[in-house]
Amino acid sequence: MTTDEPLAGSTRRAARGLRQDVETVWSRLRAEFTLQDRFWIGFLFGAEAPEVAELVARSRDLALSEVRRVDVITLHGPEDVSPALGRLLAPHAEDLAMTWIADVGSSLTERAQIWTRLLRRLNERRDALREAHPRGLVLVCPSLRDLSISLNKVAGIQQRRGQLDEALNAYTESLTLRRRIRTTYGDTPESLRDLSISLDKVAGIQQQRGQLDEALNAYTEALQWYALLDERYGPPFADPDELAALQDAVASIPPNSSAR
Repeated sequence: MTTDEPLAGSTRRAARGLRQDVETVWSRLRAEFTLQDRFWIGFLFGAEAPEVAELVARSRDLALSEVRRVDVITLHGPEDVSPALGRLLAPHAEDLAMTWIADVGSSLTERAQIWTRLLRRLNERRDALREAHPRGLVLVCPSLRDLSISLNKVAGIQQRRGQLDEALNAYTESLTLRRRIRTTYGDTPESLRDLSISLDKVAGIQQQRGQLDEALNAYTEALQWYALLDERYGPPFADPDELAALQDAVASIPPNSSAR
């Protein structure tokens, strides 16, 4: 873990050369910065390094105008999460205006491990964090879909190793992200297919563990979303063979199987 170092590829560029989204994000961040006099937290998903660097630079310029400072914590791997949390929970001087947390993981799988661990720990210590941290905290995360894909890859490895509890946890976390994506972006072909796949993965683990009622519920919901995908968009977004496989999975588990 390093602190207050430039982010990878973070040479500051003119705002004109960045995505227009930067201006929208900055207007929101500036409003929080200016109006909030207590702890707040913001998430920045899928931003590229130059965009993050521009936003950090702008926040530092704004903080300097008020004789305050902005901290940056960079996470290089999952092992950096505990030290970062320790720093966040330590007493802070009143001149701290904002803290940015970003990662430079070497792969999406590693980034998923970093953020899964960090977000769990932040949630566990949210009351202490709110008390210890005087102002804003901005978390620069990979996109939700990237995280969900990486969690599925981790879960697949755990499943092949026979670590079914761990695999189910990872698949369930991926499913939670994909539900959030659908809520945010609506019934796009990608969101419907991803949600159906995650439910199918969860159901497969539950079936292996003998949780047949839960597996049937998950398979049934997976089939419902895939059927909607097929109805609205059809091929090539929906594959008849995949639809048939889900129908077979539902039919393979009689209702109330766990009670038998």
